[in-house]
Amino acid sequence: MTSTQKSSPKANTAKWIFSILLLCGAGYANSYYGDFPTLYRFIALLAVGFVALFVLSKTKQGSAFIQLAKEARQEMKKVVWPKRNEIMVTSGFVVVVVVLFSLILWAVDSFLRYIISTILG
Repeated sequence: MTSTQKSSPKANTAKWIFSILLLCGAGYANSYYGDFPTLYRFIALLAVGFVALFVLSKTKQGSAFIQLAKEARQEMKKVVWPKRNEIMVTSGFVVVVVVLFSLILWAVDSFLRYIISTILG
């Protein structure tokens, strides 16, 4: 199928139904063949999952998702990530603030506990 061809809504629906049935069948087969080694069942589930994802990628929604993922990857390349030094300084600041606020809350809690125990006797 070329990019100029469009699949019909019925074909999209058939692809979705096929993929759902494929995944449901894989789940049933996994429980039915429970006596087989886990590695083999995992590989089979992985293979069936990839086939289902491939079929779903050929739907209208799948094509749109793939396009979205490509655009997101391009945008990720444009991001200016912080340097190691910036990360360390910011993380250190966050740790200091968290410790400071926890000490403040501990002091307020202790003070209120003392007041309430004094009042209630």
